[in-house]
Amino acid sequence: MDTQIISDFITLTKYKNYSLAAEECYISQSTLSKRIKRLEHQLGVPLFERTTKSVELSEYGEVFKPYAEKMLSLENECFQELHSMLPKNQNTLIIGAIPSLAKYHLTDLITKFILQSKVDVHVITDPLKNLSFR
Repeated sequence: MDTQIISDFITLTKYKNYSLAAEECYISQSTLSKRIKRLEHQLGVPLFERTTKSVELSEYGEVFKPYAEKMLSLENECFQELHSMLPKNQNTLIIGAIPSLAKYHLTDLITKFILQSKVDVHVITDPLKNLSFR
């Protein structure tokens, strides 16, 4: 079972709206809909009761939700444990960016990545800085 789809499921339960949930997931509404249908097909049950204006968890969705949250929590815990074992220089991401990084809302994406991955991120906007990677 794909944990990205499970994460999308949790987001949809939060917003109860495909458009808002898709925006939060940085995917199109049709992609979110396809992912949820794929998950429902895998499980063999409908997770949501859909209306024209919103979606509500079905009885199956209510049962599945706490398990989905546990799966995501365990995945996150596993990644944190594995990353904590890495040497410091292997747990760092260096991003070279243009100074107007915030203008394009990339800081929000970087912040979300840092919180989810626990990777040290260094953003360099100085074009004169000479970096060498090994």
